[in-house]
Amino acid sequence: MTFNRTIVTARRALTDTLAKEFLPLEQSADATAVKGFRFLALTLEQRAESALPVTAGETAIDLLYDACRQAYEVQARLRQAHAMWPTTAKEVGFIAPECDPKGSGEATPMKIVA
Repeated sequence: MTFNRTIVTARRALTDTLAKEFLPLEQSADATAVKGFRFLALTLEQRAESALPVTAGETAIDLLYDACRQAYEVQARLRQAHAMWPTTAKEVGFIAPECDPKGSGEATPMKIVA
């Protein structure tokens, strides 16, 4: 196998791996943010239903809120990175896959352009 062929093979593996792994990363970040905010809402609802003072658990609730906000920021940054992928791929000589950002469809396989 020639050196150039080795590079093309490595690049093909790289793009396939990135395309396959990025969507689960986005979905994981989204699920973390959603679950965190749901748990925060549940905590506030349960505190109210238990007739506890609004200051009960205040420090823990503040920490939970901060964690939820940070989880959402991670999810937002991943969306930004996803949107930048076509430009990045073009800069390094790849054709980025076209895919449904919600993940309902399969990504079109990346193609090597040389």
